[in-house]
Amino acid sequence: MQNIVQENQIYRFQILMELYKTSNSDMDFIANIQELASNVGISNMAFQAAYKYLYMHELIRMHPSMATSGTGSQTQYQASITHRGMKVVEEVFKYQHKATEYFPPYREMMR
Repeated sequence: MQNIVQENQIYRFQILMELYKTSNSDMDFIANIQELASNVGISNMAFQAAYKYLYMHELIRMHPSMATSGTGSQTQYQASITHRGMKVVEEVFKYQHKATEYFPPYREMMR
């Protein structure tokens, strides 16, 4: 069970970290985080759970957007990192050998 929990935490961190890097730690930068998650190899199902978690813990801010395709409208997962999200990412790197409130130690996530 611990492996499942840690795997979910790693997915969340990967998404948050990609948003942090892509935005250059700018809270006003809006990105399609589903696309960012896909770029680092996170499945759609894992993305959905991670997205909800990051939003509920106020690590990201949603920016609703709809895209129209040939098959109709689709929700796009537009979001920006929050101040809290930036601090959490930075805490992971500041204390690389220590778990944070949201994530395991960075050294364990990067194995």
